Amino acid sequence: MKPEKRHFIEMSLRLKKHPDSLISSSVGKEKTNFNEITDSDFQKFISMNKVTAEKLELIAAKIISNKTLSKYELAIYSEKSKEIKNIIMSEFIKK
Repeated sequence: MKPEKRHFIEMSLRLKKHPDSLISSSVGKEKTNFNEITDSDFQKFISMNKVTAEKLELIAAKIISNKTLSKYELAIYSEKSKEIKNIIMSEFIKK
């Protein structure tokens, strides 16, 4: 099993065991300007391996909320899992 898949499964299990611990999470709040990964966002990721902090927060919020990630989000997660994990963990630390 790939490390990123294992990490995703572990994070999902932790969130399922403690779903109410993140109810007031600032990452979990919807941001109307940044609520999806566009084709141009993904092309920038593919060509330069760059993703904005807002997009990483979007992916973290979806993981925290137990929502399904899009194919673009999964691709970004597979490369940026460490950064996304740090966002998620910072939310746990705030509590």
